[in-house]
This record gives sequence, structure tokens and C-alpha cells, in this order.
Amino acid sequence: FSQDGATLASGSADGTVRLWDAVTGEAIGVLGKHRQRVESVSFGPHNELISASADGASRLWDARSGTLLLEFDDQPEGIHGAAFSDDGKSLATWSRNGSTAIREATGHRIGRRMEFGGSIETCVWSHDGALIACGGSEGRTVVWSARSGEKVLELAAPWNVSTVKSLAFSPDGDVIAAGHINRAIMLWSVEDGTRFMALWGHEEAVSGVHFSNDGEYVHSASWDRTIKLWAVSDQATTGIVPVLRGHE
Repeated sequence: FSQDGATLASGSADGTVRLWDAVTGEAIGVLGKHRQRVESVSFGPHNELISASADGASRLWDARSGTLLLEFDDQPEGIHGAAFSDDGKSLATWSRNGSTAIREATGHRIGRRMEFGGSIETCVWSHDGALIACGGSEGRTVVWSARSGEKVLELAAPWNVSTVKSLAFSPDGDVIAAGHINRAIMLWSVEDGTRFMALWGHEEAVSGVHFSNDGEYVHSASWDRTIKLWAVSDQATTGIVPVLRGHE
């Protein structure tokens, strides 16, 4: 979603980025075309939009005019994912082969490249922009300082080597939720790296996780075509609340 919530961007296997009116559902624009499928899209605070593709390139767009502002592919392994920090001042770009770079919002690389040590599926910023977490192969999540590039945490359960498909920081930055291919959702403490909750209930891989604004609930999306809502705080009874069905 755009910062004002009015526009939704989607990336497609046909290589296009499409813009939609979030209220009416009407298609309102198409931003160029990548050479291969679009892996990720992310809005900045001033209607900039970053897209990354399986072709290894990332493109920065003006979403209002549809103008291509910049294309860059300066990570040797290619760029397969990109995301703005919440304040829009920084970008993270990553490769499936395991490298992550922190950049200025203009696309210029800053800091040093960070190595995951395996394939990366997803990366996410903490809401204050201090940390960047990436998840991927062998059930691992690695957390770095966005300022220094130093590794802060490595999160992994020895019994769960299933690939991490999705990540989310809680609003206060104290918890990371990780969704896995083996249907599990793991909740980790950012302070000491301990796993304090495992949520089971999906029948297929967990492809998306997100915290509610108050941090009391986790929403999860799955290849089983359901969306689940989990109560995860001390103020609510832990477990599945509603299950939303209807996808085909």
C-alpha cells in the first residue's frame, strides 16, 4: 500500500507492476515491464515505488507519473527483492543468493554488504529503521544493524530447518514473527533471541505474516488459501481467532 492507503501496487509474473485504487478496486496504471516476474514491490513516503524482479534488476518509479527514475543491478548476484524503511530514507535490496545491501532512498549503496550464508526469501525492516531481518534457507532468520551492518541475531530452531517464507517485526520492535514452508509460525524475542511461541494451524506454507497495530495479533496468509488471525499477547487468549476462507 501507498503511505496514504489510497493505492495498492502488485507485482506479477508477467513482469508488470500494476497500480490499483484501494477503495474502488479499479486499475489505475501500469509501470513499465521487467524482463521476468516481479518478486517484490514497496512504496516510499512520497509515492516512490521500488520493484525487484527475477531478472536481477531493481527499478525505482514515480508512481504518480509512471516515470522510471532509476534502474540498478549492481549486486553481483542480482537484486531479487527490495523494501523501503518506514521513514522512506533507506532501501534494502537483497539477492536470493544471500547478499543484502542498505542504500539511500535514491538507490545509492551505503554501508557494507551483508551476507546471509544461504538463500534469502524475504527481508523486512524494524519500524524504527534500526534493524533489518532476512529469512530463508535452513529455517534461519538473521538480523543486522542497519547502521553498521553488524550481525545482531541469528534465529533458528534446531528441529525446524524449513525455509522461512515471511517475516514481520512487532510495532514495538521486540518480537519477530517468521512464517515457514512447513506451516509453522515462530515468534522470537529480539532482545535475547529466544523462541517463545510456535503457532500451528495452517495446512500449507505460511507465505505472509503481519502484526496488528497494537501488537496483540498476528495475521498469517498461507498457500492453503486461508488467512488466520492469532492472538499472541498476554492481554488475549493465545490461539487462532477467525479463519478467513474464500480463495480458490
